[in-house]
Amino acid sequence: MKSPAWLAGIVLSLGGALTIMSGGALNLELEHATPIGLALGAVVGLVPDRPLVFRLIGFAAGFVLTWTGYAALAVWLPDTVDGTAVMVFLVLLAFVLFCAVSRWSVPLWSPLVGAAMFVGTYEETVAASPVQFVRESSTAVTMVLPAAAVGFLIASLIPLCASLKPKPKPKPVVRPPSSYLDDLVTPSHLPMHTGFTDVARDRVAEKVT
Repeated sequence: MKSPAWLAGIVLSLGGALTIMSGGALNLELEHATPIGLALGAVVGLVPDRPLVFRLIGFAAGFVLTWTGYAALAVWLPDTVDGTAVMVFLVLLAFVLFCAVSRWSVPLWSPLVGAAMFVGTYEETVAASPVQFVRESSTAVTMVLPAAAVGFLIASLIPLCASLKPKPKPKPVVRPPSSYLDDLVTPSHLPMHTGFTDVARDRVAEKVT
């Protein structure tokens, strides 16, 4: 597992650098969103809890529900401490209900990771102007999701690389000669009872091996 982890870490670093460079070539300004997107996408791929598809579903649900909560804060809820508290309560409650409906096939931590990516990427925009956030949020999504996808895909390769590692061959079992087991179970000067001796011989063989 150590070698695939080293390889995935190096590829993850290269993937982050290439994502930022490609974003710069396309004038997407991905340098601010790439670190958090890459890191949290890798977390979803690395944590060995529940099947990969359920982790991904929870991550996407957390991202979308948090996006919806901030949109509600900008449009309907008052821009105060109380309004933010109501939004956080409703979003976290939605996470719990979503995981409960899935019968906890979706782990609760996965929507929290999606929420962390949204908040870490967009909190500055929301604080500057909630109305501007509603108008430009779709553009901001395109800034962080490519990095999250790169981190998720690279980290998901670690279990696959580990499964390709050759397993050590089992050692052959050396069984002692039958005459040796007969002497252990029944001394040569005593009469041997076939049924009892066979069972005892097998038990002695298990202990010896």
